[in-house]
Amino acid sequence: MWLWGAAVGCRGYHDEPRVATWTDEGRLCIVPADQTELGLRPTPPDDVVLDAGMALGAVVLFSTCEECVTDLETGCTVQSTGELVEVTSSASHEILRDEVCGSGCDPIAAICAAGTYGAGTVTFEHGGDLLPIELPFTGFPCKGDPVPPTFGGG
Repeated sequence: MWLWGAAVGCRGYHDEPRVATWTDEGRLCIVPADQTELGLRPTPPDDVVLDAGMALGAVVLFSTCEECVTDLETGCTVQSTGELVEVTSSASHEILRDEVCGSGCDPIAAICAAGTYGAGTVTFEHGGDLLPIELPFTGFPCKGDPVPPTFGGG
């Protein structure tokens, strides 16, 4: 039974490389730039403090747990476009075959600088989700949920 569970966890045997990808999806959290680990938690705290003039970081959590990860590439950008601050993101990794897969899993996330803003409302947009934040802010600064990847060949 254990071997079956391990095979399912690693998405089954395959001869060809498989690639997991995400584009502009997952959970976006806006956190203090020096506390990006807050956005990596499966459930971020609901008492995150963001102040006007504070350097912010954008954390996109694509998946909380991916097994058999190799050749991981992640990235994100933040760009102010008028009334919105657009966050774009992507991630990909190859999936190892069962016989070389280790145990455990890794979160898949991208972290980038989100800028510094004065007091007032700042609205971040990621993958169609809007995250308005009124600075100063205390609460849960996240929108969206981690999602399964899209799979393709290598």
